[in-house]
Amino acid sequence: AQSILLPASVSSDARADYLEALKCYYDGCYRASAVMIRRFLEEVLAEKGFNDNSSLKSEIDKANKEGLLNDYMTQIAHGIRFLGNWGAHPNDDNLKDVTADDVEIALLLIKKLASSALMSGVS
Repeated sequence: AQSILLPASVSSDARADYLEALKCYYDGCYRASAVMIRRFLEEVLAEKGFNDNSSLKSEIDKANKEGLLNDYMTQIAHGIRFLGNWGAHPNDDNLKDVTADDVEIALLLIKKLASSALMSGVS
């Protein structure tokens, strides 16, 4: 079970994405949850100024280069990006076999990432 507690600095829009990811997870809609987890990541990065309409990959890399994300958190962010991409692009459907465990791990990691790196540092 996931806690919905996020840092107070998480915007209402990003919080809504996270809560929708949780709802999808609890409803057994794991691909939808994966996409919403990715959306949450993108929203929080944008709120930190990483939103120049380039790819999420480049935004994550810029956040790393500018010191917002350390190398470990950058790897987590890219893993979440991959998981969400798979859910959003059915012609590359590597997500068709996603499990509850896969999504639960992603939810834990995105919460850890948001609670540590993304809610402090560059703004």
